Amino acid sequence: MATAIRRAERTALAMDGRAFGVFSTRTYYKQFRFALPDYLFIASFWLLNILIIVTFWRMGLLGPLSLLQKV
Repeated sequence: MATAIRRAERTALAMDGRAFGVFSTRTYYKQFRFALPDYLFIASFWLLNILIIVTFWRMGLLGPLSLLQKV
C-alpha cells in the first residue's frame, strides 16, 4: 500500500511538472518517422527469419511441425 501511494505521488508530481492537461496539443522532444531504410530492415529481418526456419525444417532439425501434419 505504501508503495502504491509513493508511486501515485510521484506520478502526480510528474504530471504537475509537465503541466498535464494545460495545452490542447502534446509536444514531443523528437518526432519519430519511418524511412525507407527502416522498412528495408524490417522486411529483411522477417525474410531472414523465414529463410532460417525453412532451412532448419528442410534439414529435419525442427522435427514434425503440427501445422503441416495431416489429421
